[in-house]
Amino acid sequence: MRNKIYLSLLILFTAGILLTGCETSNRQVSLTYKFAPDKIYHFRFDSRTSSNMYENDNLVYRGDKSHEILYTQETVEIIDSLKARQRFTYTLNRSTDANPGPKNWSSEFVMAADGRVIGFDMDSAAGDASLAYFRQLMEQAAPVYPDQPISPGYSWNNTVKVLLDEGPADAATTYTLNSLVKEAGYECAVIEYKGTMIIPLEKGAGDDPAAEIDGVDRIDVEGVAYFAYKEGIIVKERENSRLLREGTVVKDGKTIEFKIEEDRKSQTILTDIDQR
Repeated sequence: MRNKIYLSLLILFTAGILLTGCETSNRQVSLTYKFAPDKIYHFRFDSRTSSNMYENDNLVYRGDKSHEILYTQETVEIIDSLKARQRFTYTLNRSTDANPGPKNWSSEFVMAADGRVIGFDMDSAAGDASLAYFRQLMEQAAPVYPDQPISPGYSWNNTVKVLLDEGPADAATTYTLNSLVKEAGYECAVIEYKGTMIIPLEKGAGDDPAAEIDGVDRIDVEGVAYFAYKEGIIVKERENSRLLREGTVVKDGKTIEFKIEEDRKSQTILTDIDQR
């Protein structure tokens, strides 16, 4: 169970690359991705996490961990003028977790120029159930940008309907174009966001195949992203998030109620661009 938690969180971190949109003015800008097959973008992701895990209301784990993940983003296929397949390749460069999960992994998805995630795939080792979990995560984490130019002060919402055992729920995030600034040599849109993701739990590759798992993740996120709107690529993002995972595990007729709380602070920075 714990392996799945941290693998899920690592992939959740990668959802942060989609929350993009660097001299301040009232001029309008268009927030669209620009797919560049001739470039490979290199990023560094750093995070610090504090975790508590409970079973039947008893604390069974408490700890702090940090990770550094290096990853690349590249366009592997232009589908049409508004869609392209993106590949992300990750390397866990440093971790204080004794059991951090895989050292290397990758994911691909089809993305529209407005940020909409159309299709998603990842390493087969994650399993079909985990793929379903991550697909929902990506759909909720990726903002769909406005279809017209906007000015600082403009806000919009992205809402995804989620089906839970107790009925439908709305996972919603609000985005605001705060300002236009110069950041790391790029003209950027500074996008602030705040919202909640709601994801039903799926049994992952690291879980006992004989166990039945039922529950839900609720992830509150708040952050700021710097989107280089001329290049159509993220250059920096900072995010705070809080995960509350609650559910049950049934095995050999025994039911365990579990709860996991994770507080995370992270930062993503564009470090280099390779020309093919």
